[in-house]
Amino acid sequence: MSTDSRNVDYATKYAKKLNQAFSEASLTEKYVTREDSFKEDGGVASVYFRTVDTSDFLAGHTSAVFSDPSSVKSDVVRKDVTLFYQINKVIPSVDTTDTAGALAAAGEVLNTGIRERYAPFMDKLRVATAIAAATNYGGKNVVTYNSSDIMGGIDSMIAELKNNRSYAKTQALFIPASEEPKLDAKLFTIYAPNKNDSIISDGVIGKYKGIDVVVLPDELFCTMTTTGTAPYQQVTFTTDSTVKAVLWDKRIMKDCRKLYKTYVLTGQSAITAGADGPVLRGLFRPGCWAVDANGTNKAIAILKDTSGSQSA
Repeated sequence: MSTDSRNVDYATKYAKKLNQAFSEASLTEKYVTREDSFKEDGGVASVYFRTVDTSDFLAGHTSAVFSDPSSVKSDVVRKDVTLFYQINKVIPSVDTTDTAGALAAAGEVLNTGIRERYAPFMDKLRVATAIAAATNYGGKNVVTYNSSDIMGGIDSMIAELKNNRSYAKTQALFIPASEEPKLDAKLFTIYAPNKNDSIISDGVIGKYKGIDVVVLPDELFCTMTTTGTAPYQQVTFTTDSTVKAVLWDKRIMKDCRKLYKTYVLTGQSAITAGADGPVLRGLFRPGCWAVDANGTNKAIAILKDTSGSQSA
């Protein structure tokens, strides 16, 4: 035990367990690409993603010898993480001198917090990021449809992404729960949620044209705004009931959800902090971005009802 009674760095020692907690609780975790690296310096956190632009790969061979070589247009994209959240919770009914009891209780509290708060937050952040990206792209990436023909609208989204060379094996289709009854179950290749508990827990109700179809709570389909000054910003979500489906390619949906500097204060350190029990403290840095190599592979689309008579 160190002199300030910081007993365990949960962010490193329990990294695998915490990742599992995120994965089990999240409905979108397996449909994104995690950051290549995460660096934090003086409170400013950044993540890095490698991209490769192959637009000039198909060069003509016009003589008996090779021309001068050109560099691969490979780039490491840096994204600053501007959102910052803290964990600062007193664990009741545990004596501050009971180190073993404090660690066990802290682990339970942290796992519960991830499952019930942080994982759903990441789901919402990812969907909101996709909606914002498709809206920014505009054009065919925002598909409008007749509210009586949601399957036709979904087909239009899939066709748009196919034209951008985004195909089923790397795609996921997300549907608000209130829209699920309108889907044509006959078209699904796997549609037996009552026979497969894992499908229920993951939100996956089947596959359509080879694409996983995931039903999410309506509240996850949101726009978002940030408040505060970077790097100490938080996000506010506003439900957008006009969005009836989101389709994205997981190769360009990038995110991070870093839990770090997370530890337990016991003994005198907890008392000095004004607590009557051990204190679980930590930092949570979430972020999500649509990152593309060359800006032409806009592999995100949304289905939008513009009729003015959206269902609840």
